[in-house]
Amino acid sequence: MSILEISKYWRLFRLDTLGKCHTYEIEEAEDFFREQFPGIADNFNNQHRHIQRKLICLKNDDNYSIPEVCLRCFVSYYLHSFCFNLEDNYGSNHDFTIDEFLPWVLDVYVGERRKIYPNRESLTTRILDTFDPNQSNLSTWTVRLVKSDREVKKFLLEHGIEQITDWLILNYTTSRKLRQVFSCFNRTQIEIDQGIRILDSYHQVYRSELLKDRKTGKKSRYPDPNKVQLLHIANLLSNKITLSPEQVLKELQDLAKLLREHRIGIRRGTISDNSIYQAPEKEIHNPQQEYSSLEIYRDLFNRCLACSVQKVIEARLKYLQSKKSKKAKNNAEKFIKGLYLFYCQSLSMKEIAPELGFNDQPRVTRLLELKNLRNDIGRNTLSCLQERIFELVKSRLNPDKITELYTKIEELFGKNIATVIHEDQSKAQAGNKETIKSKLSQTICQFLDTRRQNHD
Repeated sequence: MSILEISKYWRLFRLDTLGKCHTYEIEEAEDFFREQFPGIADNFNNQHRHIQRKLICLKNDDNYSIPEVCLRCFVSYYLHSFCFNLEDNYGSNHDFTIDEFLPWVLDVYVGERRKIYPNRESLTTRILDTFDPNQSNLSTWTVRLVKSDREVKKFLLEHGIEQITDWLILNYTTSRKLRQVFSCFNRTQIEIDQGIRILDSYHQVYRSELLKDRKTGKKSRYPDPNKVQLLHIANLLSNKITLSPEQVLKELQDLAKLLREHRIGIRRGTISDNSIYQAPEKEIHNPQQEYSSLEIYRDLFNRCLACSVQKVIEARLKYLQSKKSKKAKNNAEKFIKGLYLFYCQSLSMKEIAPELGFNDQPRVTRLLELKNLRNDIGRNTLSCLQERIFELVKSRLNPDKITELYTKIEELFGKNIATVIHEDQSKAQAGNKETIKSKLSQTICQFLDTRRQNHD
C-alpha cells in the first residue's frame, strides 16, 4: 500500500478558530502507527479492518490516547473528502462552498487542543463511539453517519439538497399526495393521470417485492429498480401508456424529482402555488364564446406565455448545468445573468460581454441564443394554450372535434404569438434601450426577478 493510504492514520484535517481548514501531520501518531504495524506499507492488501480493530481495542484501554488520535485522523480524511465531493457535485448550483460546510463536520482546534462545545457533540466523537469494526469499516461508517447527521441535513436542506433516494420518496408517496403536489406545479390533467398510473404501477411491483424481501429478513435500503421490475411496470401500463423499461425509469425519476422539489420548497418556505402559471378556473357557459371570450383568453394567453418562459429558460439552464466541464457549467449562471442584463437592465450585447467575463460580443450572442429562445417560447406557448383550452371545454366537446379545436386555437393565437416574438426581435435588432417594454421582455424579466428573489 502507498504511503498516502496509511498516512490517513496520522494526517489530521482540522479547523482553526477562524474556520479555516488545515492538514497536520502528527509525528507521535505516525511513530505509534509504524510501531504497532511494522512493514504494513509493503504488505498492506487492504488491511483497514485489521488496523481499525486493533486501534479500537487500544483506544478502549485508558492507558492509550494515541490510538484515538490515529482514528480521528482517519475519520477526518473521509469527512473532508465527503465535503469536497459535495461541493464539487452541488456547490455551484446550490450556492455554497466547502468552507461554509466544513464547520458542521470537522473539529476545531485551538493550538494542539481540540475545542469542546458544551451544547454540541463532536461528529467525530459520535462516529468513533458508535463504530463497530466487526460490522463495517470506518470509512463506510463515517460517510453513513455524516449523511444522517441532523445539522448536516439541515444545512443541505437550506441549500435545496435532500439526501434520500428517489425510490424511498416514491415508496412513501400516495396517489392522493402526488395529485396534491401536481396541483402546485403547472401540470395538465393528462400529465396528472399518467403520473398517478405510473406511481400506482411502481407500488404494485417495487413496493410489493420490497415488502416480501423484508419479510425474509433482507435489509436492502431501497435499491434501484432492476430491469425485470421496470419491464413489469411497463407491462402494467401497456393498456394506457406505451413505455419502454428505460422510459419507465426516466418517468419515475422525474416524479421523484418533482416530489423532492416540493418537499424542499415546503421546508424552506419557498414553495408557492405558482398562481401566475395556473390555468384560469372560470368556466365558459356560452358555447358561442368558447373561442372568442377576449377577457378569459387574454388572461390565459398571458399565463401560458409566462409558463413557457419559465419552462424554456429552465430547460436551457438544466442543459448547460448538465455539461461535464467546469467551464461549461459556469455558462449556466452566465446565461441567467446575461438574460437579466439584456431584458431587465436593457444592456446591449456589447455592454454585457465584459460583465460575463467575455472579450467580445459574439460569445454573448452564442450563449444567449435569443432566436432559438424566442422560437421555443412561441412553440411552448401554443402547446400550453391548446392543452388549457382543451381542459376547459372537453366536457362539452365531441371527441371527433379535438383536431379541429387544436387547429382553431392555432389560427386564433398563432398571430398573437408571432407578434410577441417579432416585437421583441425587432427591438433587439434595433438596439433599442426600450426593449424592456416589449411583452416578452416584461414576462422574461418578471420570471428572472422572481427567480432571483427565491435564490437570495
